[in-house]
Amino acid sequence: MAHQVAEKVKYTDREVVLAPMSARDRRIIHVTLKGDDVVSTYSQGEGEMRRVVVTTQQF
Repeated sequence: MAHQVAEKVKYTDREVVLAPMSARDRRIIHVTLKGDDVVSTYSQGEGEMRRVVVTTQQF
C-alpha cells in the first residue's frame, strides 16, 4: 500500500492523506518510504484520528 500511494504522489505531484490508523501501521508506512528520494511522510492529527500524509519532498 505504501508504495502505491508513493507512486500516486509522484504521478500527481499532490499529497495524499491516508485514513486514520494505529501507531504500528503509521510506523510501517514511515519506515517503508523512508529511503524514497522523491516522497516524504509525516503524521498529523491526534489520538485515534492521527493519520499519515505522503507528500513530495520540499527542498
